[in-house]
Amino acid sequence: MKKLYTLLLIAVSTLSFGQILSEDFNYTDGALLTANGWTATSGAGTNAIDVGTSNGLTYAGYSGTTGFTGVVVGNAARLDNTGEDLTKTFSADVTTGTLYYSFLLNVTDATAGYFTNVGKSTTFAARVFVKPSATSGKFNIGLSNSSTASYAATPTDFDLNTTYLVIVKYDVTATGAASIWVKSTGVPATELAAGTPEHTTSGGGTAVIAGVYLRQYVAAQNLTVDGIRVYTTWFGATPCDLTLAAETATCDATTFGLDGYTVTIPFTGGNTAAYTLNASSGTISGDNPSTTAAGNIIITGATEGTNVTLSVTGGCTLSR
Repeated sequence: MKKLYTLLLIAVSTLSFGQILSEDFNYTDGALLTANGWTATSGAGTNAIDVGTSNGLTYAGYSGTTGFTGVVVGNAARLDNTGEDLTKTFSADVTTGTLYYSFLLNVTDATAGYFTNVGKSTTFAARVFVKPSATSGKFNIGLSNSSTASYAATPTDFDLNTTYLVIVKYDVTATGAASIWVKSTGVPATELAAGTPEHTTSGGGTAVIAGVYLRQYVAAQNLTVDGIRVYTTWFGATPCDLTLAAETATCDATTFGLDGYTVTIPFTGGNTAAYTLNASSGTISGDNPSTTAAGNIIITGATEGTNVTLSVTGGCTLSR
């Protein structure tokens, strides 16, 4: 029988790995984005998107020379009309893995519609939506791979005229699993530390991402966007040597009552760091990725009808 194990936590991170794009909009007051690396995708020159006058957004720990971005707070993009939509392309298309897209957002008017996304040409994914809340002076944020808005069953109310840190995770596949977090304080060091996403979605995605898009939906929608960052890992953290393959689940019994089931998760890239494994249900056993290069993590005793989440911390942070 293979022994159960408890593993130590070792945190390793960097802020520079895997950066694909950065945009702080620190251009001359009133400058057009099309004169600064952005390309019109529709409505070229009609109510062109520009930056304001010292309208850069501030968010403790993210903006400013002492924050994550490490740059002065200057100007920001104004999405306050209808007409021109833009894209800023990556140096190369992304066709595999995961993208993490973060930015600062301040909403003056949340007339319903999406205002940013990733994609290529006219194929979009991870569209970020806003809409007015049922509560006066509040708004909601949603996420969808299509032009049809999708929100949490009970969406969080956010305040108008308040700056938030928005983080979008997109799996670059045809199914396009995506999640969005919206933070009012703090910059989560890991995806696990970020907690439960505001909303998750999948389906209708695209397996090729070439850039970030900004959209002017209608004149009534008024938003400011600043501090865009795109990485292949959470805020550019060191990639994980440990890789989890697709899991399988088997029933332990078949009765008229609630039965248990066993989950097997193959892994490779082990024996490269010390890891701590935790499961939301059941008992972890099997091979130890801290000392074994490849094997199977096994979770037994999970309750039928209950999802199980495996969290890995230590040399890196993973969640399955």
